[in-house]
Amino acid sequence: MKVLVVYYSLTGQAGIASSLTADAARETGAEVTMCRIDFADPAIRPQRPFSFGDVKRWSDAAEKGELFPISYEPRNALAQRYDLIIVFSNTWQHHPSCPIRSLLAAPEFKSVLRGTPFAVYVVSRRLWEKNAGIVKQEGEAAGGRCIAVHHFHHHGGSITSLFTTVTYMMRSGDSVPWPLPKFGLSNADVARVKPATREVLAKAQTTVASVA
Repeated sequence: MKVLVVYYSLTGQAGIASSLTADAARETGAEVTMCRIDFADPAIRPQRPFSFGDVKRWSDAAEKGELFPISYEPRNALAQRYDLIIVFSNTWQHHPSCPIRSLLAAPEFKSVLRGTPFAVYVVSRRLWEKNAGIVKQEGEAAGGRCIAVHHFHHHGGSITSLFTTVTYMMRSGDSVPWPLPKFGLSNADVARVKPATREVLAKAQTTVASVA
């Protein structure tokens, strides 16, 4: 089975989860291609520390569904067909991040998605349902078949994770001051990534076999 894991990672959390996903798929014998996407223009790529203006700029852009040219690493990742695609979708104010929204609109991604089972993995704090729904809807509109949606959330509850995220984004270090929870994926959700991926792989294999 050939699997594409595609992700954008501003803070590194989606990168951590995508690596675990790729490892889990390889452990089942799958051939995995990891594809990191980003804004094609380095000058507009968001970078920490954020200002309040940066937060509003990118939150508004995500809400409006603004599209941007994106880059792929490796560049030829979409030049082949896959049996399963796993899309990591970051949440920016309830919506998919601008790079992910741009990916879904890209003709080259629509082409590789057409007729292919895909899963949506959302890495965020608590605001994930609308994000996942948009990715599922747009992926299916492009001809893909959504077979699973998984959410992997950050440490802390709804309010504490909000304060932690805002504090982290407005700082340049890798930590936030006590008594805020640790920034990033909770230990329990990190532990869920591999089992969830094994379930998705098994479902994809069943789907591919039924079509064949």
